[in-house]
Amino acid sequence: MTDSHFRVPRSKEPRIADVAMATANGKFVKMPHFKSTAFLSGGSGLFCTARDFLRFCDLHLKLGVLEGRRVLSEEACLLMRENHVHDGLLKVHTMLPRGHGYGLGFGLAKGEKHRSDGTLYWSGVVGPSFWIDPTNRTAGVVFLQKYGSDPLPRVVEKYVGQGALALPHRC
Repeated sequence: MTDSHFRVPRSKEPRIADVAMATANGKFVKMPHFKSTAFLSGGSGLFCTARDFLRFCDLHLKLGVLEGRRVLSEEACLLMRENHVHDGLLKVHTMLPRGHGYGLGFGLAKGEKHRSDGTLYWSGVVGPSFWIDPTNRTAGVVFLQKYGSDPLPRVVEKYVGQGALALPHRC
């Protein structure tokens, strides 16, 4: 994955997409680009192309195999899919829906109408969202490039899960 960085090389900075933010009157304004931070997190601070992100999802669907080559052990991938947060803490955690868990790097869906139990998911601060559904062997990424929550990623995920929207896999 050659286009994923916490510290974007200067030569790639012109490729960083603009980010928008809605104002109080509903108009969108361009926000300044993020600069690298000391806090390195996939949900806030990772710069990535949609192609690289989909390859990351594919890697997890195939339990550590990327383009026919093992890059993570199957055991590591399965460990990442387990809940690692105590149930008592999950009851007060505000970023996850009730009943969900948190693996090593993602939220873990449980008891949702339009998500299989065990679906891995998360979203970033400026709208990139992803899901990996090991049960149905589907994954997706949606990049919005705007501050604030938006229902579009969940709508896309719902219709892909129902088979109503099939997007080609081109990694």
